[in-house]
Amino acid sequence: MQNSMVKIPKVISSKSVYKNKYQDIKVDILELNGHQWDISYFIKPNKNGVGVLPIDETGIYLVYQYRHASEKFFWQIPMGMVNPGSTELETAHHELLEEAGLRAKKFVKIGSIFAEPGMSNQEEFMFVATDLEKVGQQLEDTEIGMQVKHFTWDEIKEMIKNGEIQCGFTLSALQLYQNNYL
Repeated sequence: MQNSMVKIPKVISSKSVYKNKYQDIKVDILELNGHQWDISYFIKPNKNGVGVLPIDETGIYLVYQYRHASEKFFWQIPMGMVNPGSTELETAHHELLEEAGLRAKKFVKIGSIFAEPGMSNQEEFMFVATDLEKVGQQLEDTEIGMQVKHFTWDEIKEMIKNGEIQCGFTLSALQLYQNNYL
């Protein structure tokens, strides 16, 4: 619910400080009610991403990969950016096959999230994939060493409780799934 009485800050200036094919890092100066401040954020040219919860009768598959910015390995759902000319559903199929080595006969979109709305315009669309078939990972060079493992729902609950699942996209997707299906 939006409050129509709240004013949106005015952009006084906007400067791109770094840009490549994946992101445009900007610094804007904003003004509201006589106060000015700067804010940095990044824009993703292809903007949206997809996350996939590969679910079977007993649990879910997660991938384990190194994330350089955090200097840690994370258990995560398969996910990736929607490339220009591709649909969210096509991307969901692609990422599930590439990262988890799975094909699914059924995909259901369960919602979307903005993981870092103060830092990025990226919206991540979440899908549940079911009726799975194992076919083997098809990893990109940047994903070499990525592991995939099946977890029961009890194991997932313990991993969340113990802080073993820390990825915001994954935690949000699991919450969307729990609210809609469990």
